Order: sequence, then structure tokens, then C-alpha cells
Amino acid sequence: MKILSDLVDFYNNKRIHLETNEIPIERWNRAIKEKRTKLRHFNSAIDLDTIFSLHYRRRVSNDGSFRFQSKIYKLKQFAGKEVTIALIPNKKIIVLKKGQKIFQYHIDGFR
Repeated sequence: MKILSDLVDFYNNKRIHLETNEIPIERWNRAIKEKRTKLRHFNSAIDLDTIFSLHYRRRVSNDGSFRFQSKIYKLKQFAGKEVTIALIPNKKIIVLKKGQKIFQYHIDGFR
């Protein structure tokens, strides 16, 4: 893959773009300096599993359990309240209340 790496380097750092007449890395650095980019620094405290998951709302029953994908899960808290189920397919289920992780269930075979 050395040739691919060399080509990417050439196109990003040396080649003048035909439409903009600029080298892409120089254009990018100028955009950052002029604050014209939508990218922001990433907060490492954010749990990416909860962001990159499928979210579903469920109501916890009076006995502290909820039903999800034809299975019953015991939570033992928040009876009668609504929670958010964050699903990472084939990996785990995370229970959220107001965006905070309450509990997680690992799907069989994944840890």
C-alpha cells in the first residue's frame, strides 16, 4: 500500500487543485485559521457507544423490567418511567435515563 500512501500524500500536500488553484492542505489550514470549519475538538469523556447506537424509547413496567426485541430485561429501578435503549447490534444494549448510562446488557457471545 506504499503507492496508495504516496498518492494520497501527493494529492493532499503537493498537487494544485484544478478548480481552486490551491494545495488542499494549505486551503484546509487557512480554513481552520479563519474559523470556517465545522469540525470541533472532540471531548474524550463522551461515550461513543451511546452516540453511535440505535436509540429506542421504552417504558419500565411496575416490576422494574422492560421488554426489548421479544425479551424481558430486569432493571429494578425507574418503575413506570421512560428510558432510552441504545442498541449496538450483536454487541450490547445500554439503558439511558436523561442521557446518562444506567446499565448495560451484553448480548451473548460479546464482552
